[in-house]
Amino acid sequence: MDISGLTTMISTLGFPIACVIYLFYAQAKEREAHAEESKAWTEALHNNTLAITKLSDMLDRFKEPTHDAA
Repeated sequence: MDISGLTTMISTLGFPIACVIYLFYAQAKEREAHAEESKAWTEALHNNTLAITKLSDMLDRFKEPTHDAA
């Protein structure tokens, strides 16, 4: 293979290889961002669960019969 054939091969394959490398990089960054979002959603869900549990406990206290009337 002569130098012109090598140059042609690099110029032909260089762009697709660069695109593939960029796509892998972009996908990795997107995966990291998604992991951070997932952590935030998990924390928010946990906080909402605690709030609903507290509200449920408060409502249960209203349902309990009081012994003051007797």
